[in-house]
Amino acid sequence: MMPRLLSDSVVTLIVGVALSATTGTVAIAQQSAFHAHSEHLQILQPLLGQWEFEGAAANEGALPAGAEFKGTLSLRWILNRSAMELKFRTTADDRVIAQGLLHYSWDPVKKTVVLDGRTRGGDVIHGEWVSADEKTFIFKLRGRQADGTSKSSTRTITLAADNQSQEIVWTDQMIGGEQAPDTKVTARRVPRPLRDDRAAVIGTWTTTFTNDEGKPIRAVKEVTRNRETVHYYAADDTILRTHTNRYWLQRRGDYNTWTFPGMKIVAGKEAGKQIRFPQAAWYIYRVAEDTLTEFQGLGEDDGKPQLVTWTRVNE
Repeated sequence: MMPRLLSDSVVTLIVGVALSATTGTVAIAQQSAFHAHSEHLQILQPLLGQWEFEGAAANEGALPAGAEFKGTLSLRWILNRSAMELKFRTTADDRVIAQGLLHYSWDPVKKTVVLDGRTRGGDVIHGEWVSADEKTFIFKLRGRQADGTSKSSTRTITLAADNQSQEIVWTDQMIGGEQAPDTKVTARRVPRPLRDDRAAVIGTWTTTFTNDEGKPIRAVKEVTRNRETVHYYAADDTILRTHTNRYWLQRRGDYNTWTFPGMKIVAGKEAGKQIRFPQAAWYIYRVAEDTLTEFQGLGEDDGKPQLVTWTRVNE
């Protein structure tokens, strides 16, 4: 819970810590409903969403060297999470200079994540994952331009600590056997409009975690238009606690936040207890497809920050 507001710089720093904490007790719920290959693509999940980028042409081509360009890119799950779809569109002087559609998938023979795609201009692209961690993703790319000229490069994506921007750099570029300059673009996440989020969060969500006693807990969150109810179950499905509260979504600086004034415990040892906060509590959240991510515990008195990931229950 977050009983007081934090400055944007402090929030950015703490969110970065929460995103990089892989040793916490919160675990992602099992996603058995999705394709088995989805587990191999999970590492790319921080890149999901809409992005806007800008840069300058490194060499003479569709644009003069040094000419500025801008564009958009988006990444989403497709085909029951057996693949991810990446779309990009680049413009300069109000005209489209590049547009493409690419797919990330798992190659069960090579046992690696691969990328395949085409551009509007006829280029063919293939890539293979080299290495990745929570913030850096490296792919070796090769392909051919529309006229048959070979092209290869190393593409490195570096995600910022707060997951709100990424730097994409193409190095070791070879075009037709000749070395080409490196290219770099900076992309910034485009926040989803709150009106979209208000519809997207409605439904039933589940997650699992381990409590302070080392026991597994399953949680189920039921979200309606302005109220959420959360149930906590023991390993034998015994109900441990249920609480309910009003909530509303707000925009604070660069972040969408989930705000609630208190809660009422309706099941468990403290059933009937009403909890009211001195001021409304809030935490940062992000909803994408069938995943709801919460960045909790960012207040000064809230203890260790934690990242909670809920998976939608498709009924």
